[in-house]
Amino acid sequence: MKYTSMFVPYTTTDMASSPSIEVLNDLMGACSDCAQAYHEAHQAVDDERLAQLFREYEERHEGFGSELVNFATSLNAEPDPNTSFEG
Repeated sequence: MKYTSMFVPYTTTDMASSPSIEVLNDLMGACSDCAQAYHEAHQAVDDERLAQLFREYEERHEGFGSELVNFATSLNAEPDPNTSFEG
């Protein structure tokens, strides 16, 4: 699966291997707080902590957390060649 943000392609492999903050900043429109949240959540082994991070950032960014959850969930979904993520 390939996601495109600001004309820079990323694959699920890029995102699944603990992506760098720089990659996440670009992918998420240079929002360093959200990039940090995703980075932390991605590395979290506790599902409750993961859900808490998403809730915190959804509140902070008025719904952005839902987009982040959907994106993170899509990483585990079957590849869809027509899917694109616009940051």
